Amino acid sequence: MHSLSRSALSAGATYQVWPETVPVQGLLSVYARRERSVRRSGQNSIGFAEAVSDLRDYRGSDVLIGFIDDRKRGGYYFQLFVEPAFARIVACLGVGPPRRNGAS
Repeated sequence: MHSLSRSALSAGATYQVWPETVPVQGLLSVYARRERSVRRSGQNSIGFAEAVSDLRDYRGSDVLIGFIDDRKRGGYYFQLFVEPAFARIVACLGVGPPRRNGAS
């Protein structure tokens, strides 16, 4: 997934990281619910369970939230969770474009 997000950035995908920190504890239930919702809908996604696990294992209390949006090229919308000092990406997940009717 990291290579997909890097490729999206290299291709000029839109990205942003918001400057306000967010408590990790609140994100765990939100993204666990979103993962179940995406799975039930059949929408293509990558790294959701791993991202929730990585957030759970993270020793810090807060993260920055950002995104890389590669949907214009038919790619993923990547949600990023970044250490406040920008030292590393704590977790990353990707959600693909919505499925079209009749698509398998």
